[in-house]
Amino acid sequence: MTLSPNPLHPTPFMKDNIQIINPIEYEGWDDLGPSDRYRHLHIQERGKIIFFRIQYETRIGDRWCPVVRYDTSHGFAHRDIMSLKEAVIKTPLFNQNYNDALTFAESDLKLNWEYYKRKFAEVQDE
Repeated sequence: MTLSPNPLHPTPFMKDNIQIINPIEYEGWDDLGPSDRYRHLHIQERGKIIFFRIQYETRIGDRWCPVVRYDTSHGFAHRDIMSLKEAVIKTPLFNQNYNDALTFAESDLKLNWEYYKRKFAEVQDE
């Protein structure tokens, strides 16, 4: 996956009531298989990640369904495990340094997406 700056992001960007003047936004996605994909968005300023959202999705019928998402919404780095039948399970990440948390999250999704897909399917079949 090649990430490239997104010129459509509005400037300035607000983060925790602080105006970020020149953020750089990277957005992209990667096919993991015919019915699976990895989506990635992060915003950085001066080499420091100030926001990220990455997500593994699987296609069910004609709809893309989120399975696992890592993001920094709500003001902290966390993982959301989704289900079509149950509430989202939110788990805070141990490391709240967003650069390190993003690296961990990318690695986890790319290495373990098949496991997450299997668990997602098991919950749907119950």
